[in-house]
Amino acid sequence: MIGQVVSHYRVIEQIGAGGMGVVYRAEDTRLGRPLVLKFLPAALSRDPMALERFEREAKAASSMNHPGICTVYDIGEFEGQQYIAMEYLEGQPLDRFIGHKPLPLSVMLDLGVQITDAIELAHSQGILHRDIKPANIFITRRGHAKVLDFGLAKLAADRSSAAGLDATAQTVGAQLLTTVGMAVGTVAYMSPEQARGEDLDTRTDLFSLGVVLHEMATGRQAFSGPTAAVVFDAILNRTPPPIVSVNPEVPLELERIIDKAIEKDRMLRYQHAADLKSDLARLKRDRESGRVSIGGLSESRSGVRPAATDSGSTPEVVAAAPAPPSSEAVPAAASSAAAISAPVTLPAPQPVPAQTKAKKSNTTAIAAAVVGVLAVGGVAVGYVLTRPTVEFQAPVSEPPAAAATPAPVAPPVTDPPPAPEPIAGSPKPVAPAPPEATTLPAPAKLVPAAGRRTPAAPPPVASASPPAGAPKPAPPPVAEPDLVARAVEAALPAIERGQFDIALTGLQSALGEQPTSPSASRARLLIARVYDRQGRTDAALAAYADLRATYPKDPASADALLRMADLVQTTRQPDRMKLARSYLDQIVANFPTTSVAPRALAQRATIEEREDLKVTDPVLQRVVPAALVSYRQLTEAYPQAAPAEAAFIQLARFYDDMKRYDLQAQALAALGSSFPKTRHDAWWEAGEVYERRLRDAAKAKDAYSRVPATSRRYRDAQKKLSEL
Repeated sequence: MIGQVVSHYRVIEQIGAGGMGVVYRAEDTRLGRPLVLKFLPAALSRDPMALERFEREAKAASSMNHPGICTVYDIGEFEGQQYIAMEYLEGQPLDRFIGHKPLPLSVMLDLGVQITDAIELAHSQGILHRDIKPANIFITRRGHAKVLDFGLAKLAADRSSAAGLDATAQTVGAQLLTTVGMAVGTVAYMSPEQARGEDLDTRTDLFSLGVVLHEMATGRQAFSGPTAAVVFDAILNRTPPPIVSVNPEVPLELERIIDKAIEKDRMLRYQHAADLKSDLARLKRDRESGRVSIGGLSESRSGVRPAATDSGSTPEVVAAAPAPPSSEAVPAAASSAAAISAPVTLPAPQPVPAQTKAKKSNTTAIAAAVVGVLAVGGVAVGYVLTRPTVEFQAPVSEPPAAAATPAPVAPPVTDPPPAPEPIAGSPKPVAPAPPEATTLPAPAKLVPAAGRRTPAAPPPVASASPPAGAPKPAPPPVAEPDLVARAVEAALPAIERGQFDIALTGLQSALGEQPTSPSASRARLLIARVYDRQGRTDAALAAYADLRATYPKDPASADALLRMADLVQTTRQPDRMKLARSYLDQIVANFPTTSVAPRALAQRATIEEREDLKVTDPVLQRVVPAALVSYRQLTEAYPQAAPAEAAFIQLARFYDDMKRYDLQAQALAALGSSFPKTRHDAWWEAGEVYERRLRDAAKAKDAYSRVPATSRRYRDAQKKLSEL
């Protein structure tokens, strides 16, 4: 086929092959553009069902014009083989893009919005994809997502609605998958109603998309198993581990979105792709703008914005010139922490507009009065500080007795003492008038320094003054501000907003000024993370390695090693997996008391599962998966850590495969004890193992009695208790 001309397409090279076709890169000889030719294998070209699926893919994709859907140019036949000419894309499928590791949150949200938008368009035209999975989503080199392979798509009879598709069509699709040997790969992303062969609607694609989002957030399949039957059981009856237990950096709002998308009951699931897209887009916007929810306020980069009132108005407080503090505004220059900790009082909306205006007028009048008083006081302060003050000055270096002319002694006065009356335009100093004749303008009472040169102040005692020529005492040392710490605090919100250059400049400048600052390790870690976020893998690895070498015992080195283990797996080094495991081993050995250690163990177990590594376990005295040892170490050393929840589940599955039902029951019981609010029905499953596998009625009854009332198995457990 290489070098041949198909219609006006010259075949250049084969770039892929699968059960449903062979894919070639080709060139359009008329337009001179690259494209892809997808040929149906000769064995399937005579299969009516395969031909129908092939043509369905071409018709479904060509009917939609969307940047997130691969464009179909043509369909034809060459030497008895059907082919589709479609858009040529450079990049990689999403499953390879994920690479068994969580995607950065910003990348995941961006791709999630793009994919959902494409699916929304398909649904609006009455088209169900029915095979949404990472292998059918392509990520271009520019970071754009393209939905591929509409081979299982179904065009609804009524194009205005995709609801009510017949189950027969789904059965045909399932038979096709089984025929071409793709059942296991597709089953993991099927919705429960799709797995049961029920009538389908648009919500089946939303479930599959939720499973894809779950994998993007965790780097793991939500529903997996060694056989299709195990995967079907997981889809129908089991809940995947909480996302935050696998990836603690995932926001709770994103976990809520994904959990709603993969609800087994489609009535509780997202009903429309537009709803899912809007939730993802809102979370993406909030994180990019730096807004966080603070009670009734929404904090943004420009200041503090009060929540909208019932009347629909949204007053906005913007940083301006310094003004007297009031109870109606919070300065925009205040830090996030200050904005959270300081109580903020907002004026409640008044039901009567007239009263509201009156209240605002009163407030304005009071504010004007205060400003006026302060202005008059400021004038008085300026005058007192600049007027001639030759009278009543105490000698500094000579005793009072040595003065040529003794200073007059003023009569005693009561507190507060009156200040002498200033006389404007006086050519020479004027002696103060007697106290009883002193009159002072009212605003002068507001001057804080009015009594500084009062005649009532007694002359200083000679012994209290330092002797002539004596050196003045040195001022107390002033602590040097930690510029690096300030730069770190300023860089964090800048990085969240994607202002990487600003963050780098501030951090590097501060480190140049104070390289030995106690916050230097944190600053270096942030610099490495900025390189990481920018996709500069080599620079990030070098920065992380430099941090580890400079601060080998600092906890920041543990974070650096964890990220190095992630990054090295994306390189082309032949020993990248071995290097990643060595970095994770260093964390466990050198930083066992940090929160990074349990995450390192969980990540090491993931690599060991992926590589299918085996070791001889001294506890079980047999060859076991290396991941089993890592999960066991995690649950024993850190039973309360977030990654331990998923580790208990994986451990129970390993013991089930080994038929060590006693250890399986123990792992499930430990899961229920350590994580009482787990969504995994740990106590129920433990009871079943005790009852069915171990024939231990007493322990089974104890396990069933611990099933929480919030569990969907609670009624079943109560029934079991009455039977045992």
